[in-house]
Amino acid sequence: QEGGHDREVSAMALSKYGKYLASGQHSYMGFKAPIVVWNMETCEAVHKLKLHKGMVQDLSISHDEKYLVSLGGCDDNTIVVWDIETGEPLGGSSSANQTTTTVNWLAGRNDMLISAGKNANARIWTFDHANRKLTPYPISLGSMRRSFLC
Repeated sequence: QEGGHDREVSAMALSKYGKYLASGQHSYMGFKAPIVVWNMETCEAVHKLKLHKGMVQDLSISHDEKYLVSLGGCDDNTIVVWDIETGEPLGGSSSANQTTTTVNWLAGRNDMLISAGKNANARIWTFDHANRKLTPYPISLGSMRRSFLC
């Protein structure tokens, strides 16, 4: 497909109403790994987003189909919020000191998300639209030790 991927796809997310599909790929170490946002009504690529290095680990589209959150792989380990309409990055942050493996919008919200990963790494994030800022809040799991994979 024109405007699509040239390497293995590593993550996908379909929007709640099926209007958008976002797909991310593996890339060579040190090179940007693109995310392609597809309009499922026209089957065309509408944006190719490039900020993560190495690979895109996970993707999630907000319930209102306005925002995409992406998570870079272990070489990148950053979270970025994107405006789906414009393809513009709205804010980003390092996801944690430990490797993060999954990110998702909280149900019915476009201002809060959750990330989790290895060694009981879990955080709630608030997204301040006006100031384009992601703020993490650690989740204390006490003595429970888990690795979150999905």
